[in-house]
Amino acid sequence: MANSAFRKEISTVKWQLTSQDFLVLEPLSYQQILNKTAWPVQLSAALNGKDVSGVRVTATGHFVQNDAQFVRLELPKTNLSADRIVVHNIDAISPLKLNTLSDLVFNADITLKSDKLMLSSKQPSSFFAESEFANADLSVPTIFAEIPFTAPETATAKLTTEVNNVTIKVAGIQSLKPQLSHNIHYKNGRVDAEGTIELAQGAALNHSSTLTEDLRLTSNIVINIHDLAQADLQAQLSPLIQDTLPLLTLNKGTATAGFRLSGNLETGKWSIDEGDANLQSIDAIYDTTSVTNANLNTQFNATPERLSFQQASLSVGSIQQGFTIGPVEAELAGVIPFKNLRNSTVQLNSHSIKALGGSVRIPEQTYKFVNEIRIPIVFERINLGELMRQYPSNRIAIDGEISGTIPLVWDSQQLTVEKGYLSAVAPGGHLQVDSSALRSAVGTNPSLKTLASVLEDFYYQELSSVVGYDKNGELTLELQLNGYNPAVENGRKVKLNVTLEEDLPALIKGIQLSNSVSDVIRKRIQQRVN
Repeated sequence: MANSAFRKEISTVKWQLTSQDFLVLEPLSYQQILNKTAWPVQLSAALNGKDVSGVRVTATGHFVQNDAQFVRLELPKTNLSADRIVVHNIDAISPLKLNTLSDLVFNADITLKSDKLMLSSKQPSSFFAESEFANADLSVPTIFAEIPFTAPETATAKLTTEVNNVTIKVAGIQSLKPQLSHNIHYKNGRVDAEGTIELAQGAALNHSSTLTEDLRLTSNIVINIHDLAQADLQAQLSPLIQDTLPLLTLNKGTATAGFRLSGNLETGKWSIDEGDANLQSIDAIYDTTSVTNANLNTQFNATPERLSFQQASLSVGSIQQGFTIGPVEAELAGVIPFKNLRNSTVQLNSHSIKALGGSVRIPEQTYKFVNEIRIPIVFERINLGELMRQYPSNRIAIDGEISGTIPLVWDSQQLTVEKGYLSAVAPGGHLQVDSSALRSAVGTNPSLKTLASVLEDFYYQELSSVVGYDKNGELTLELQLNGYNPAVENGRKVKLNVTLEEDLPALIKGIQLSNSVSDVIRKRIQQRVN
């Protein structure tokens, strides 16, 4: 421990040691002195200086002797108080960067024997601590300590602590207001602690930790959050989420996690091993995408550089972004670098995606987000009627199933499609179009009038489409339909070629605004439209 820890500049010291006992002795008779075993003692002192102010110590008790031999000094009513104490470079706690203690109140029963000092208290002690990283009110309800004089390194201590009114000074987590309660045991230079850190009601971290003499820390930690959407918890986490995931809104869910933390308080290095996390019944919104009933269980480990997760099992009830997909199930693994998220990799081991009455499949492989990613998405038996039921229209109705492949390309900034192909599944389907607007527009053109009539009740056996989506958000559909209307020209076969071009982001926003979506999504879309 650095000597500077004790270099306090004290300008004044006032002290008094008195006894309220009086002796009346016969001349040269010392027997009374030898027979008296307990002498009442009072001690008081006051200190002030540059580094200490308002320090006051009072103690009352007994000096106990036997046959002129010291037995013990008992001070069962010892009180120490201080307005302010400045802390200088105490090596044992330098990683905490403790600066000052103020409003200090310390109550204890002190017993001094020839071989050791014992200290205990069932009355609470308290102080306000200021450090480089945080300020807080600390309370110590109970204390017990025993310090041998011949081997002080074997000292033992037990105490309970409570920490409230925490003000964190570390950027990004200033909004956190934890409350801490601990049982602490010190022996032979080692500190063992068990305790709880509570962020909000129903959101707590429990740990069992050990700190060795060389400042190596190991902790077994369990986190339980019963309601991720709880207002108090959201208020504390909001600034942190805004810095990392500003478009994320949590509406519902629970979270549990357990892991082993190892670290060195002197160097600041740390790692997490044997981690297991479980998210249940998550309802959330990211940007304009809504996710419901999401569940994730994963094993993980972490260092200051990266988070790695293995054997991650994901299930999602539904994902809605223009239309609804789900349920979704997947088995994943991956690595996420904290300082460069673009270098993340995800390994898709297995999956199942249901959508619009059919299914969707993507390659089970490793995806490196730093590179351009090509994902051929395979659609199997997608029900067009289900699509129209999600977004009903009084001008068009269609049923039938389609299958095909749409090759997505992701280059970390843009999503595009290079010539996807979709086609109808036999035996085809049925298309009905309200052609009143088309009839009024074509006037007397006989061919277009026939086309309008055909589309009113069109049975198709073949439907094929070429799909493209460019970096400007322009969706292109080149459709070919072969079929007939039984009421037009005796059901003569008709082949239709149709090209549709649409601003897909604007189309999705329009669909979302015209249907039942959350107020969060509606407001985000309206802000971008306006």
